[in-house]
Amino acid sequence: MWDAPTSFWEADDKEYYTYLLEDTFVPLAHYLVVNIPGNRMEEGEVVFEYQPSFSLNFNDQDEFVK
Repeated sequence: MWDAPTSFWEADDKEYYTYLLEDTFVPLAHYLVVNIPGNRMEEGEVVFEYQPSFSLNFNDQDEFVK
């Protein structure tokens, strides 16, 4: 099991957010958390457990979108 990434953003504590970590080279979701209250990811619902990138490029140019 891999450690899930952490992230922080300015958020309204009364709002709920979605966090998607996706590889832009290979259209694949690596991590998805929904119903995040404010910026407290640990309290959100994990839909897809974190999976690290397995890009076939093996270079430093892989991009991730948060």
